[in-house]
This record gives sequence, C-alpha cells and structure tokens, in this order.
Amino acid sequence: MIAVLPDEAAEQLFGRLAACLGPSALDIGSGSGYLAAEIAARGVRLELTDVEDWRQVEIPGSTFTVASATALPHASGSVGGVHIARVLFHIAEWRTALAEVARVLAPGGRLCLSLGWPLYTGALRELSNSFYDRAETAGLPRDDVRADIEGPDQVAKELVALGLVGEEPIEVSGSLAITPREVVADCVAVADRWRAGQDRTLLPALGEQALADSALPADTPVSQERTVHYLVFRRP
Repeated sequence: MIAVLPDEAAEQLFGRLAACLGPSALDIGSGSGYLAAEIAARGVRLELTDVEDWRQVEIPGSTFTVASATALPHASGSVGGVHIARVLFHIAEWRTALAEVARVLAPGGRLCLSLGWPLYTGALRELSNSFYDRAETAGLPRDDVRADIEGPDQVAKELVALGLVGEEPIEVSGSLAITPREVVADCVAVADRWRAGQDRTLLPALGEQALADSALPADTPVSQERTVHYLVFRRP
C-alpha cells in the first residue's frame, strides 16, 4: 500500500484525526483497513464495518462487523466518533448513510469524513487508468456505484440539516515520490477497489502488461502532490 502522505504530513493528519475521534470510534467502509490502522496506532480503539471483509492488515484491539452504512447495527447515540474516508461516493443512498451517522453519534461525538483525494496525477494516473481498462476488458470491473454527490459543500449542508455542527476541517498536503511499478502493485493489491466475489488472479499479469506498454521507467520515482481534506462535524 502506497503511503497516504509523506511521514511528517501523515503524522499530522492521523494525529489530528485521532484527537477529533476520541478514545473509541466507528470506521465505516473500512475496506483494506490501512487508514483505520493509522488511526488506531495513535490510540483510538476502532470498530471497523464494511459490506464485506476486505481487511489486509491486522489492527490490535479492533473489531470488525459486516454492516451497510445505510443500516448500522448500533443504538442511537451510542458511538463516540465516526470516521468515513473514500467511501461516500460508492454509496448510492448516501443521504441515508449520513442520517445513520447522525443517529448513532453520541452527544459531543465527532464525524470525520473525507470524500477522497486523487491517488495519482499525470502519467501515473494514465497508467492506473490503463490497468483498470484492461481489467474491465478481461471481465474484472471495479465497483461501479457512483453517488450523485456534487462535492463537500453539498455533504456539509446535509449534515447541518441532520443537526450536526460544523467544526474546523482538517486539510494536510505533501509530496510523495512514487514509481510506476508501485502504482501497478497498489492497483492490484487493494481488494476493496473491485466488485465483491471476483476471481482476481489475472490482475498481476494485466498489471505487468499495462506497465510494459506504458513505456515509463518502471522504477523511476515520479513526484506526486497530494492534499487530503476532511470535514469535521459534531453532535451537539
């Protein structure tokens, strides 16, 4: 898994998230678990949830529950904090998911929500797109749900309407040096980017083909600027 941000910026990001979420929190749409692991490493006890168990890392002290974001199996007002990142665009009924978050948050509890960030730009983005196109042609499409979300402002308005109070957002930027080979390996490895139940054994070979056809120097790092933005809302 390629780092979200360089070390110093990552420490700032995950430290601020941990401080906002408090001692225990619910991670909705945990996927591979890499983001949750970073937060848990900074002292937050997490309950991870997703529609399928895609975890690829061990997180000591955490639990996992199969659950939909639109029907959380938690009592109202029972959750001290909620983390959602790179998930909402993949939930068709995203407003229902936000309503569930508002329902389960305890008074004083915070939601930290990121719609996501571009993983790659320029030639590396073209490489990843080429790989995904090859995979789809081979009968291995990615998750195709794309919610009708215009952007963070629309999400913020929905949260206000649900009775949550906006706080200072979290935004951290940094520059990463990523090789084309690392891009392909990351695309292949992260299971939650794919539709559930698919046989993904062809993916490594498709990745090698995409890398070879790109004519990019496979092991030459390419600078990538990245900005991670989170909305922060509190239940009064």
